[in-house]
Amino acid sequence: NQDKGFLTDRAVTHVFERSPLILELKEAQTFTANLEGETTEFLCPPDIGTCMNRNLLYDISHPLNILRTSLVCAFQTFSSVRVLEECTFTAVVPEMTESGCAGVYRVNVHKTGHSTGAWMLRPHLLGHVDDLIDRYANDGCVLLGESYHRCSIATDTFPIMHQLLFVAPHDKNAVNVVSKILVDLSGGSSCVQVMGQTTDEIDESLKSPGNTDGEKSLKRRHSQIEEVGTRPSNSGGESNRERHHQCPVCLQGKVDSRCSVQLRSAIGKWATVGLCGAVKRKTKTYDIVLLYLDQLVMHLLNVPDIRTLWSSDFKMLDRHSRTPLEIRQDAVVDFSDVELASKSKHPPLYIRDVSFWVKGGFDELHFMSVLRQGTGFLLQRVLLKEVYRDEARGDASHCYRLEYMSRDGALSKEKLARIHQRVLELIRQEMGLVAR
Repeated sequence: NQDKGFLTDRAVTHVFERSPLILELKEAQTFTANLEGETTEFLCPPDIGTCMNRNLLYDISHPLNILRTSLVCAFQTFSSVRVLEECTFTAVVPEMTESGCAGVYRVNVHKTGHSTGAWMLRPHLLGHVDDLIDRYANDGCVLLGESYHRCSIATDTFPIMHQLLFVAPHDKNAVNVVSKILVDLSGGSSCVQVMGQTTDEIDESLKSPGNTDGEKSLKRRHSQIEEVGTRPSNSGGESNRERHHQCPVCLQGKVDSRCSVQLRSAIGKWATVGLCGAVKRKTKTYDIVLLYLDQLVMHLLNVPDIRTLWSSDFKMLDRHSRTPLEIRQDAVVDFSDVELASKSKHPPLYIRDVSFWVKGGFDELHFMSVLRQGTGFLLQRVLLKEVYRDEARGDASHCYRLEYMSRDGALSKEKLARIHQRVLELIRQEMGLVAR
Protein backbone atom coordinates (compact mmCIF):
# COMPACT_ATOMS: atom_id res chain seq x y z
CA ASN A 1 0.00 0.00 0.00
CA GLN A 2 1.66 3.22 -1.13
CA ASP A 3 -0.19 5.18 1.54
CA LYS A 4 2.33 3.79 4.04
CA GLY A 5 4.98 6.22 2.95
CA PHE A 6 8.56 5.86 1.81
CA LEU A 7 12.05 5.50 3.28
CA THR A 8 13.32 8.06 5.77
CA ASP A 9 16.72 8.92 7.18
CA ARG A 10 17.95 6.45 9.86
CA ALA A 11 14.79 4.33 9.65
CA VAL A 12 13.56 1.37 7.68
CA THR A 13 10.11 2.76 6.94
CA HIS A 14 7.90 5.50 8.18
CA VAL A 15 4.11 5.46 8.07
CA PHE A 16 2.66 8.85 7.13
CA GLU A 17 -0.72 10.16 8.05
CA ARG A 18 -2.73 11.66 5.26
CA SER A 19 -0.70 14.44 3.71
CA PRO A 20 -1.92 17.84 4.97
CA LEU A 21 -1.06 19.28 1.56
CA ILE A 22 -3.74 17.33 -0.31
CA LEU A 23 -6.28 20.08 -0.11
CA GLU A 24 -10.02 19.84 -0.35
CA LEU A 25 -11.89 22.79 -1.81
CA LYS A 26 -13.11 24.78 1.17
CA GLU A 27 -14.95 27.97 1.92
CA ALA A 28 -12.97 31.07 0.97
CA GLN A 29 -10.44 32.11 3.60
CA THR A 30 -9.82 35.67 4.75
CA PHE A 31 -6.97 37.81 6.03
CA THR A 32 -6.82 41.23 7.67
CA ALA A 33 -4.86 44.36 6.82
CA ASN A 34 -4.58 47.75 8.49
CA LEU A 35 -5.72 50.40 6.02
CA GLU A 36 -5.76 54.06 7.04
CA GLY A 37 -5.92 53.14 10.71
CA GLU A 38 -8.76 50.63 10.31
CA THR A 39 -8.57 46.84 10.26
CA THR A 40 -10.14 45.55 7.04
CA GLU A 41 -10.92 41.93 6.18
CA PHE A 42 -10.13 40.70 2.67
CA LEU A 43 -10.84 37.48 0.79
CA CYS A 44 -7.71 35.41 0.15
CA PRO A 45 -6.94 34.44 -3.45
CA PRO A 46 -8.07 30.79 -3.61
CA ASP A 47 -4.72 29.40 -4.78
CA ILE A 48 -2.73 30.84 -1.86
CA GLY A 49 -5.39 31.00 0.85
CA THR A 50 -3.73 28.35 3.04
CA CYS A 51 -0.45 30.32 3.02
CA MET A 52 -1.66 33.88 3.59
CA ASN A 53 -1.63 33.69 7.39
CA ARG A 54 1.63 31.75 7.67
CA ASN A 55 4.58 34.01 8.41
CA LEU A 56 7.69 31.97 7.72
CA LEU A 57 9.97 34.91 8.53
CA TYR A 58 8.92 34.60 12.19
CA ASP A 59 8.62 30.82 12.51
CA ILE A 60 11.24 30.20 15.19
CA SER A 61 12.58 26.95 13.68
CA HIS A 62 12.38 27.93 10.02
CA PRO A 63 15.48 28.66 7.90
CA LEU A 64 13.91 31.90 6.65
CA ASN A 65 13.60 33.10 10.25
CA ILE A 66 17.24 32.16 10.86
CA LEU A 67 18.26 34.08 7.74
CA ARG A 68 16.16 37.08 8.78
CA THR A 69 17.75 37.12 12.24
CA SER A 70 21.24 36.88 10.77
CA LEU A 71 20.59 39.69 8.29
CA VAL A 72 19.08 41.94 10.96
CA CYS A 73 22.10 41.38 13.23
CA ALA A 74 24.47 42.09 10.35
CA PHE A 75 22.75 45.31 9.32
CA GLN A 76 22.56 46.51 12.92
CA THR A 77 26.36 46.55 13.04
CA PHE A 78 25.97 49.62 10.84
CA SER A 79 24.74 51.86 13.64
CA SER A 80 22.90 54.44 11.54
CA VAL A 81 20.80 51.91 9.57
CA ARG A 82 17.23 51.46 10.78
CA VAL A 83 15.76 47.94 10.56
CA LEU A 84 12.00 47.81 10.01
CA GLU A 85 10.22 44.46 10.13
CA GLU A 86 6.97 45.38 8.33
CA CYS A 87 6.31 48.16 10.87
CA THR A 88 3.36 50.25 9.64
CA PHE A 89 3.56 48.95 6.07
CA THR A 90 0.84 46.61 4.86
CA ALA A 91 0.89 44.02 2.09
CA VAL A 92 -2.37 45.44 0.65
CA VAL A 93 -1.85 48.50 -1.56
CA PRO A 94 -4.08 50.52 -3.91
CA GLU A 95 -4.41 48.86 -7.29
CA MET A 96 -2.13 50.34 -9.94
CA THR A 97 -4.26 49.86 -13.04
CA GLU A 98 -1.79 51.74 -15.22
CA SER A 99 0.75 48.92 -14.90
CA GLY A 100 -1.44 46.57 -16.93
CA CYS A 101 0.09 43.52 -15.27
CA ALA A 102 -2.07 40.41 -15.35
CA GLY A 103 0.06 38.69 -12.73
CA VAL A 104 -0.80 40.78 -9.67
CA TYR A 105 -3.28 39.52 -7.09
CA ARG A 106 -6.32 41.78 -6.90
CA VAL A 107 -8.24 41.30 -3.67
CA ASN A 108 -11.80 42.09 -2.60
CA VAL A 109 -13.07 43.28 0.75
CA HIS A 110 -14.85 40.47 2.60
CA LYS A 111 -17.77 42.63 3.74
CA THR A 112 -18.96 45.48 1.58
CA GLY A 113 -18.95 48.93 3.08
CA HIS A 114 -15.76 48.44 5.09
CA SER A 115 -13.52 50.08 2.50
CA THR A 116 -13.76 51.74 -0.88
CA GLY A 117 -11.44 51.57 -3.85
CA ALA A 118 -9.58 48.79 -5.64
CA TRP A 119 -6.85 46.88 -3.83
CA MET A 120 -4.13 44.41 -4.65
CA LEU A 121 -1.37 42.50 -2.88
CA ARG A 122 1.98 44.20 -3.35
CA PRO A 123 4.11 42.52 -6.06
CA HIS A 124 7.35 43.65 -4.38
CA LEU A 125 8.65 45.90 -1.60
CA LEU A 126 9.85 48.62 -3.99
CA GLY A 127 6.51 50.40 -3.72
CA HIS A 128 7.58 51.54 -0.23
CA VAL A 129 10.80 53.25 -1.41
CA ASP A 130 9.39 56.80 -1.38
CA ASP A 131 7.99 56.39 2.15
CA LEU A 132 11.31 55.02 3.39
CA ILE A 133 13.25 57.89 1.84
CA ASP A 134 10.88 60.45 3.38
CA ARG A 135 11.30 58.95 6.86
CA TYR A 136 14.95 57.86 6.86
CA ALA A 137 16.53 59.89 4.07
CA ASN A 138 19.89 60.46 5.76
CA ASP A 139 20.51 57.19 7.60
CA GLY A 140 19.16 54.47 5.34
CA CYS A 141 16.89 51.62 6.37
CA VAL A 142 16.05 47.95 5.89
CA LEU A 143 12.50 46.60 5.38
CA LEU A 144 11.53 42.90 5.43
CA GLY A 145 8.26 41.44 4.21
CA GLU A 146 6.34 39.30 1.74
CA SER A 147 5.54 39.94 -1.91
CA TYR A 148 2.81 38.32 -4.03
CA HIS A 149 2.68 37.57 -7.73
CA ARG A 150 1.17 34.89 -9.95
CA CYS A 151 3.83 32.67 -11.49
CA SER A 152 4.55 29.35 -13.11
CA ILE A 153 4.65 26.06 -11.21
CA ALA A 154 8.34 25.22 -11.00
CA THR A 155 10.92 24.21 -8.42
CA ASP A 156 12.20 27.76 -7.92
CA THR A 157 9.04 29.88 -8.11
CA PHE A 158 6.18 30.45 -5.70
CA PRO A 159 3.37 33.06 -5.58
CA ILE A 160 4.43 34.24 -2.11
CA MET A 161 8.05 35.33 -1.78
CA HIS A 162 10.04 36.94 1.04
CA GLN A 163 12.18 39.99 0.41
CA LEU A 164 14.57 42.40 2.09
CA LEU A 165 14.75 45.99 0.84
CA PHE A 166 17.78 48.16 1.69
CA VAL A 167 17.55 51.88 0.89
CA ALA A 168 20.48 54.20 1.66
CA PRO A 169 22.08 57.42 0.41
CA HIS A 170 24.55 56.78 -2.39
CA ASP A 171 27.56 57.70 -0.25
CA LYS A 172 26.88 54.76 2.11
CA ASN A 173 27.87 52.20 -0.58
CA ALA A 174 24.81 49.99 -0.07
CA VAL A 175 25.89 47.39 -2.64
CA ASN A 176 29.26 46.90 -0.96
CA VAL A 177 27.59 46.57 2.45
CA VAL A 178 25.20 43.88 1.17
CA SER A 179 28.00 42.07 -0.66
CA LYS A 180 30.06 41.79 2.53
CA ILE A 181 27.04 40.52 4.49
CA LEU A 182 26.29 37.85 1.88
CA VAL A 183 29.89 36.63 1.84
CA ASP A 184 29.92 36.42 5.65
CA LEU A 185 26.68 34.42 5.65
CA SER A 186 28.24 31.82 3.37
CA GLY A 187 31.35 31.42 5.52
CA GLY A 188 33.61 33.64 3.42
CA SER A 189 33.86 31.02 0.68
CA SER A 190 31.53 32.80 -1.77
CA CYS A 191 31.75 35.86 -3.92
CA VAL A 192 29.13 38.39 -4.99
CA GLN A 193 28.86 39.84 -8.46
CA VAL A 194 26.65 42.60 -9.80
CA MET A 195 25.77 41.90 -13.41
CA GLY A 196 26.63 44.91 -15.54
CA GLN A 197 23.82 44.48 -18.09
CA THR A 198 20.71 46.34 -17.01
CA THR A 199 17.13 45.59 -18.00
CA ASP A 200 16.22 49.10 -19.14
CA GLU A 201 16.32 48.01 -22.79
CA ILE A 202 13.87 45.19 -22.04
CA ASP A 203 11.51 47.63 -20.33
CA GLU A 204 11.56 49.93 -23.35
CA SER A 205 10.75 47.08 -25.74
CA LEU A 206 7.84 46.00 -23.56
CA LYS A 207 6.45 49.53 -23.47
CA SER A 208 6.71 50.04 -27.24
CA PRO A 209 3.21 50.17 -28.78
CA GLY A 210 2.34 47.34 -31.12
CA ASN A 211 5.32 45.23 -30.10
CA THR A 212 3.80 41.75 -30.19
CA ASP A 213 7.18 40.11 -29.64
CA GLY A 214 7.56 42.10 -26.45
CA GLU A 215 4.11 41.06 -25.26
CA LYS A 216 4.86 37.41 -25.99
CA SER A 217 8.19 37.71 -24.20
CA LEU A 218 6.44 39.26 -21.21
CA LYS A 219 3.93 36.39 -20.95
CA ARG A 220 6.76 33.88 -21.10
CA ARG A 221 8.69 35.84 -18.49
CA HIS A 222 5.67 35.56 -16.19
CA SER A 223 5.06 31.87 -16.68
CA GLN A 224 8.58 30.71 -17.56
CA ILE A 225 7.24 28.09 -19.95
CA GLU A 226 9.03 27.60 -23.27
CA GLU A 227 7.68 28.59 -26.67
CA VAL A 228 6.19 25.97 -28.97
CA GLY A 229 8.71 23.70 -30.67
CA THR A 230 11.39 23.92 -27.98
CA ARG A 231 12.22 21.54 -25.20
CA PRO A 232 11.53 22.99 -21.73
CA SER A 233 14.61 23.16 -19.53
CA ASN A 234 14.74 21.70 -16.03
CA SER A 235 14.06 25.08 -14.52
CA GLY A 236 11.19 25.76 -16.87
CA GLY A 237 12.82 28.78 -18.47
CA GLU A 238 15.85 31.01 -18.12
CA SER A 239 18.88 29.90 -16.17
CA ASN A 240 18.84 30.86 -12.51
CA ARG A 241 21.89 33.06 -12.95
CA GLU A 242 20.20 35.22 -15.59
CA ARG A 243 16.78 35.56 -13.99
CA HIS A 244 15.63 38.61 -12.04
CA HIS A 245 12.83 36.69 -10.26
CA GLN A 246 10.70 39.82 -10.63
CA CYS A 247 8.03 40.81 -13.10
CA PRO A 248 9.53 43.43 -15.48
CA VAL A 249 6.18 45.22 -15.84
CA CYS A 250 5.76 45.65 -12.08
CA LEU A 251 9.34 46.98 -11.86
CA GLN A 252 8.87 49.67 -14.52
CA GLY A 253 9.73 53.09 -13.14
CA LYS A 254 10.63 51.76 -9.68
CA VAL A 255 14.44 51.60 -9.96
CA ASP A 256 16.83 53.18 -12.47
CA SER A 257 19.52 51.10 -14.21
CA ARG A 258 18.85 47.99 -12.19
CA CYS A 259 21.24 45.03 -12.23
CA SER A 260 21.00 41.53 -10.80
CA VAL A 261 22.94 40.49 -7.70
CA GLN A 262 24.67 37.12 -8.17
CA LEU A 263 26.07 34.89 -5.43
CA ARG A 264 28.55 32.11 -6.14
CA SER A 265 28.87 29.15 -3.80
CA ALA A 266 32.09 27.42 -2.76
CA ILE A 267 31.57 24.81 -5.50
CA GLY A 268 31.17 27.45 -8.20
CA LYS A 269 27.38 27.44 -8.53
CA TRP A 270 25.84 30.83 -9.28
CA ALA A 271 22.37 32.04 -8.29
CA THR A 272 20.42 35.28 -8.67
CA VAL A 273 19.63 36.43 -5.14
CA GLY A 274 18.53 40.02 -5.69
CA LEU A 275 18.63 43.18 -7.73
CA CYS A 276 20.17 46.60 -7.16
CA GLY A 277 19.85 50.02 -8.68
CA ALA A 278 19.33 53.66 -7.83
CA VAL A 279 16.58 56.25 -7.53
CA LYS A 280 16.93 60.02 -7.64
CA ARG A 281 14.77 62.23 -5.46
CA LYS A 282 15.22 65.98 -5.95
CA THR A 283 19.00 66.46 -5.98
CA LYS A 284 19.98 63.34 -4.05
CA THR A 285 20.61 59.78 -5.26
CA TYR A 286 19.76 56.69 -3.20
CA ASP A 287 21.02 53.15 -3.67
CA ILE A 288 18.44 50.35 -3.68
CA VAL A 289 19.15 46.67 -2.97
CA LEU A 290 16.33 44.10 -3.03
CA LEU A 291 17.24 40.60 -1.80
CA TYR A 292 15.17 37.52 -2.66
CA LEU A 293 15.33 35.67 0.66
CA ASP A 294 13.78 32.43 -0.64
CA GLN A 295 16.35 32.11 -3.43
CA LEU A 296 19.10 33.08 -0.99
CA VAL A 297 18.15 30.34 1.51
CA MET A 298 17.80 27.78 -1.27
CA HIS A 299 21.26 28.66 -2.57
CA LEU A 300 22.97 28.71 0.84
CA LEU A 301 21.42 25.41 1.95
CA ASN A 302 21.32 23.72 -1.47
CA VAL A 303 17.53 23.29 -1.45
CA PRO A 304 16.37 22.01 -4.87
CA ASP A 305 12.61 22.61 -4.46
CA ILE A 306 11.09 25.81 -3.08
CA ARG A 307 8.08 23.86 -1.76
CA THR A 308 10.42 22.49 0.92
CA LEU A 309 10.31 25.91 2.59
CA TRP A 310 6.53 25.57 2.98
CA SER A 311 6.71 21.97 4.16
CA SER A 312 7.12 20.49 7.63
CA ASP A 313 9.25 17.67 6.23
CA PHE A 314 12.73 18.98 7.00
CA LYS A 315 15.14 19.44 9.89
CA MET A 316 18.02 21.83 10.53
CA LEU A 317 21.31 20.07 11.27
CA ASP A 318 24.85 21.04 12.13
CA ARG A 319 26.72 20.06 8.97
CA HIS A 320 29.69 18.65 10.90
CA SER A 321 28.10 16.78 13.83
CA ARG A 322 24.79 15.94 12.06
CA THR A 323 22.97 16.91 15.26
CA PRO A 324 19.97 19.26 15.54
CA LEU A 325 21.07 22.84 15.14
CA GLU A 326 20.89 25.27 18.06
CA ILE A 327 20.48 28.82 16.83
CA ARG A 328 21.11 31.92 18.90
CA GLN A 329 18.61 34.64 18.10
CA ASP A 330 21.18 37.43 18.47
CA ALA A 331 23.96 36.16 16.22
CA VAL A 332 24.90 35.98 12.55
CA VAL A 333 24.76 32.35 11.40
CA ASP A 334 27.46 30.90 9.17
CA PHE A 335 25.28 28.98 6.70
CA SER A 336 28.24 26.92 5.53
CA ASP A 337 27.84 25.03 8.85
CA VAL A 338 24.09 24.45 8.37
CA GLU A 339 22.35 21.64 6.52
CA LEU A 340 18.67 21.39 5.67
CA ALA A 341 17.89 17.67 5.67
CA SER A 342 14.66 16.15 4.43
CA LYS A 343 13.11 13.65 6.83
CA SER A 344 11.73 11.61 3.96
CA LYS A 345 13.60 9.99 1.09
CA HIS A 346 12.59 9.06 -2.45
CA PRO A 347 9.01 10.35 -2.73
CA PRO A 348 7.25 8.91 -5.79
CA LEU A 349 6.91 11.10 -8.88
CA TYR A 350 3.81 10.85 -11.10
CA ILE A 351 3.50 12.42 -14.54
CA ARG A 352 0.16 13.21 -16.13
CA ASP A 353 -0.46 15.02 -19.43
CA VAL A 354 -3.55 17.13 -20.00
CA SER A 355 -4.73 18.57 -23.34
CA PHE A 356 -7.62 20.88 -24.18
CA TRP A 357 -8.88 23.07 -27.01
CA VAL A 358 -8.64 26.83 -26.52
CA LYS A 359 -11.00 29.18 -28.32
CA GLY A 360 -9.83 32.78 -28.32
CA GLY A 361 -7.52 34.01 -25.58
CA PHE A 362 -5.85 31.87 -22.94
CA ASP A 363 -4.62 33.23 -19.58
CA GLU A 364 -1.70 30.99 -18.66
CA LEU A 365 -1.20 32.61 -15.26
CA HIS A 366 -4.84 31.97 -14.37
CA PHE A 367 -4.38 28.37 -15.49
CA MET A 368 -1.44 27.99 -13.09
CA SER A 369 -3.49 29.48 -10.25
CA VAL A 370 -6.34 27.04 -10.93
CA LEU A 371 -3.89 24.13 -10.81
CA ARG A 372 -2.55 25.35 -7.46
CA GLN A 373 -6.07 25.77 -6.15
CA GLY A 374 -6.87 22.15 -6.97
CA THR A 375 -3.63 20.49 -5.86
CA GLY A 376 -2.15 22.61 -3.08
CA PHE A 377 1.60 21.95 -3.10
CA LEU A 378 1.46 18.57 -4.82
CA LEU A 379 2.57 19.81 -8.25
CA GLN A 380 6.33 20.01 -8.57
CA ARG A 381 6.43 21.38 -12.12
CA VAL A 382 4.13 22.17 -15.05
CA LEU A 383 5.57 22.26 -18.57
CA LEU A 384 4.06 23.20 -21.90
CA LYS A 385 4.71 20.25 -24.20
CA GLU A 386 2.95 21.21 -27.42
CA VAL A 387 0.56 23.64 -29.06
CA TYR A 388 -1.31 22.47 -32.16
CA ARG A 389 -3.36 24.90 -34.23
CA ASP A 390 -6.32 23.83 -36.33
CA GLU A 391 -6.18 26.25 -39.25
CA ALA A 392 -9.70 25.42 -40.40
CA ARG A 393 -11.34 26.00 -37.01
CA GLY A 394 -8.91 28.65 -35.79
CA ASP A 395 -8.59 26.91 -32.41
CA ALA A 396 -5.44 25.81 -30.60
CA SER A 397 -4.83 22.64 -28.61
CA HIS A 398 -2.54 23.05 -25.60
CA CYS A 399 -0.80 20.05 -24.04
CA TYR A 400 0.71 20.46 -20.57
CA ARG A 401 2.74 17.99 -18.53
CA LEU A 402 1.94 17.92 -14.80
CA GLU A 403 4.54 16.47 -12.42
CA TYR A 404 3.07 15.40 -9.07
CA MET A 405 5.36 14.86 -6.08
CA SER A 406 4.39 15.42 -2.45
CA ARG A 407 6.87 17.07 -0.06
CA ASP A 408 5.02 16.01 3.10
CA GLY A 409 4.02 12.41 2.63
CA ALA A 410 3.69 9.55 0.20
CA LEU A 411 1.19 10.11 -2.58
CA SER A 412 -0.47 6.88 -3.74
CA LYS A 413 -1.86 6.23 -7.20
CA GLU A 414 -5.37 6.09 -5.75
CA LYS A 415 -5.06 9.52 -4.16
CA LEU A 416 -3.48 10.89 -7.31
CA ALA A 417 -6.38 9.65 -9.43
CA ARG A 418 -8.89 11.47 -7.22
CA ILE A 419 -6.86 14.67 -7.13
CA HIS A 420 -6.17 14.72 -10.87
CA GLN A 421 -9.84 14.17 -11.66
CA ARG A 422 -10.72 17.06 -9.37
CA VAL A 423 -8.16 19.25 -11.17
CA LEU A 424 -9.72 18.48 -14.56
CA GLU A 425 -13.16 19.37 -13.19
CA LEU A 426 -11.84 22.62 -11.70
CA ILE A 427 -10.27 23.60 -15.04
CA ARG A 428 -13.67 23.06 -16.67
CA GLN A 429 -15.54 25.07 -14.02
CA GLU A 430 -13.11 27.98 -13.71
CA MET A 431 -11.89 28.33 -17.31
CA GLY A 432 -14.46 26.53 -19.44
CA LEU A 433 -11.79 24.15 -20.80
CA VAL A 434 -12.63 20.49 -21.35
CA ALA A 435 -9.71 18.06 -21.25
CA ARG A 436 -9.37 15.79 -24.28
